[in-house]
Amino acid sequence: MKILFFEDREEDIQGIVDYCDDQEYDYCHDKFVDGSSKIEEYDPDIIIVDLKNAQDNFEGCNILEKIWEHRFRPTCVFSGQINESTIEKEQYPSPLIEFITKGDEKPVIDFIEKMAPYVQCIREVQEETYKAMRRSFDFFNLAMKDGITDSSKLAALCGNRIKAYFDNENSNNDLPIWSQYIYPTINEEFSTADIIRLKNPLSDVDYENNFFVVLTQSCDMAHGKVKFVLLAKCFPIERILKVNKGNGAVYERTKEELQTVFNTGFLNQWVPLPGIEGVMPDIAVNLKNLILIKLRDLPNNYQKVVSLSSPYKERLIWAYMQTACRPGVPDLAVEGWIDSLCPQSEIVEEAEKIISEARELEPCGV
Repeated sequence: MKILFFEDREEDIQGIVDYCDDQEYDYCHDKFVDGSSKIEEYDPDIIIVDLKNAQDNFEGCNILEKIWEHRFRPTCVFSGQINESTIEKEQYPSPLIEFITKGDEKPVIDFIEKMAPYVQCIREVQEETYKAMRRSFDFFNLAMKDGITDSSKLAALCGNRIKAYFDNENSNNDLPIWSQYIYPTINEEFSTADIIRLKNPLSDVDYENNFFVVLTQSCDMAHGKVKFVLLAKCFPIERILKVNKGNGAVYERTKEELQTVFNTGFLNQWVPLPGIEGVMPDIAVNLKNLILIKLRDLPNNYQKVVSLSSPYKERLIWAYMQTACRPGVPDLAVEGWIDSLCPQSEIVEEAEKIISEARELEPCGV
């Protein structure tokens, strides 16, 4: 593993350097001389950067900006001037970037240890991303033929190809259960199959009951074609785990039954959705328990929690169509039709009757 330090006071990172020696990590020390060119030349797995150099310039801020924009990789800002600089942590919303105030070096070592198992896969994913980006322009002859120069249209076309590239390369992977979500969310706009939560619930006692799923079409909401939004209410996951048989009897589904339900994605009007710790609990969506709210009230009263990604979004809508779009028809007298198709059933019924009568004639006791 390769670690690059941007620091002009070597004594401030001596403990970290000693740790790297003990672990036999390769490292390089730069005193803010080469900046981004040093990153490209050394190609580190992890970067440790101070913000202020010996000349009292916040050169580290420029380096951090270049890392974020062009050379992104796990980075620890280790500086005594974090609050004095123009840096705002909100500008760098990534779990791969941490800000640690200078002094104790142990938190920096902890950061290195935390990132160490992942640096190789991060590097491989970045390389695959570059390949996907190159392949995303394979359609460009068609774009030039049609005279497409709008960057937003080209970005959409490239995005489709990048997704197709990764879907093709990783089609056989068993992904974790939460991978069906887009979390953290990409934007704050509401769309179909978003899981949302009441901003100010009356009580957190029924925590799961504060969640809803958006069923209205995304384009209708975005273009203001509708005044109301259709939501499906969520309940505790126990609604799927257990079956109420009536008269107080409760049947718990077996693991095999639950696996079938979870792989199918829905059971009648119920859709199971896994939780994310600290974000949302395991919930069961009831596609028959619906409410309508005004579109203008949606951002005021609800917050977007996660979005379902494709094809899980389409599966949820399909489940809703199965529930809501099924035509209701009256019962017909089908018994005669069944008897005509299955005459053998009459012989079976007669045989069962004879056997039953014979058993009644058997002597009791010996």
